Amino acid sequence: MLIKEACETCHMTKKAVEYYENKGLIKPLILENGYRNYDEKDICTLKEISVLRKCGISIKDIKGILACENKKAAIKKMKYINEIRIEKLRAYP
Repeated sequence: MLIKEACETCHMTKKAVEYYENKGLIKPLILENGYRNYDEKDICTLKEISVLRKCGISIKDIKGILACENKKAAIKKMKYINEIRIEKLRAYP
């Protein structure tokens, strides 16, 4: 699917989709005419990115999560790290 449909499907802006592509999080097929074709894998990844960003996870950390074979464990680790950060902030007002 082309970028317009990918944006509608994932509820993202064109700018956001292009940003994630530039960061190497998705790699759509570039057609002969220069258009990008987003497949189901790209769409699933964009939806995952959307959820992770809403949880406040950085692009760098998302890249690590997406590269990890055990995403559930990677997300648990991120949750644990964030909980530690919150506790540190509470301890030092």
